Amino acid sequence: MPKPTPQPAPHPRSAAAGEFGLLAEALVAQWLIQQGGVILQRRWRCRWGELDLIARLPQTAEAAATLAFVEVKARQNAGWDAGGLLAITPQKQAKLWQAAALFLSAHPELAEENCRFDVALVGGRSRSRPAAHPTILPTPSIPDIPNIPIVLGRPMAIAHYTLTLQHYLPQCLQRYLATPTPHPTNLSSPMRLHVINPNTSAEMTYSIEQIAVANVSGETEVLTTCPAHGPASIESYYDEYLAIPHVLAEVQRTQATTDGYVLACWGDPGLEAVREVTTKPVVGIAEASMYAANAIAPRWSVVTTLRRSHHMVEAIVKKTGLMERCASIRCVDMPVLACEADPDAVIDGLVHLSKQALSEDGAEAIILGCAGMGGMAEYLSEKLGAPCVDPVAAGVRFAELLVNLNLQTSKWLTYRSPEPKAFK
Repeated sequence: MPKPTPQPAPHPRSAAAGEFGLLAEALVAQWLIQQGGVILQRRWRCRWGELDLIARLPQTAEAAATLAFVEVKARQNAGWDAGGLLAITPQKQAKLWQAAALFLSAHPELAEENCRFDVALVGGRSRSRPAAHPTILPTPSIPDIPNIPIVLGRPMAIAHYTLTLQHYLPQCLQRYLATPTPHPTNLSSPMRLHVINPNTSAEMTYSIEQIAVANVSGETEVLTTCPAHGPASIESYYDEYLAIPHVLAEVQRTQATTDGYVLACWGDPGLEAVREVTTKPVVGIAEASMYAANAIAPRWSVVTTLRRSHHMVEAIVKKTGLMERCASIRCVDMPVLACEADPDAVIDGLVHLSKQALSEDGAEAIILGCAGMGGMAEYLSEKLGAPCVDPVAAGVRFAELLVNLNLQTSKWLTYRSPEPKAFK
């Protein structure tokens, strides 16, 4: 086992925030130990930053023994950033990789182990009074928690907090590494999905990628791109038609290396055209989110962005053949890019309109009608007490299903390749 590295003084921050972070990391560490893991390092620091936990995880039926670099994200309030996942920016990801490489160079005895990057999401809140049936644990001066069973998704009282290990995401950062990990986990070929944001917003593309990666299976690789040319957002038929040729170019660029495509715009722009130019399964997030909502509720509502988009949303619902299941379409009347620029205002609008859809329109589930709203579904579900479908999450999961079923786009008639012809 590597010897502990001397730790420099932590950056200034409030005692409460520091205590909460220590407890969250201790909770994850204890959970890993209960899974048979061994914690090698906690808060290992170098010039590239900090690795929260480094653990050796045992061999399982699904995976070989693994050295896991675990990033712990803790949130005291449910938020729009996917429980902290969206805080792991590309710059942060690069530093995590560099820190892990430096750790391995400092510990050559670990150099041949399989390595991966995991993310643990911990939610919590401060308790002003004891919970009804709490498990009271002392505040740790060092990050250790007694060996009390920890269950994913189950709250537990620790000191004066209620903490929940909400999600543990293995291999969550594998997709983001600019170069291969020092020691690949296996030599098999994983499923590869290409998620295309039809607009040209780099910020929204990054957010879409975060949600996609968080929701695919552990071995699936996700490539998320946006066209180099086209509209910055898609809020009109004009925008949609201008975007489609560039979406087609993105598809044709990666056909040789992609198992399936996801179009990450709720209007599903170019969906039929893309299906004509590839045999790979192509999923639009509008279709996927409606299919998901159909499976869990007799009627549902779509809550989307600008009022002018109402007709576009209605058209896609009708085209999918699900208008009878659609209770209503409501619009926050904010532009698509507000999802990145002013997410709090968008969330407030979503909560207000979703409550109206549930209480007045007869909806029993809510579909988020914009890819930019990714990461907000869990928070809305908690606020509303009703299911809320994230369209990007539904899209990548549905694409995985089609690939796993070995289903390809039918070329019998409608989606056969376009007839050769001259273009001027």
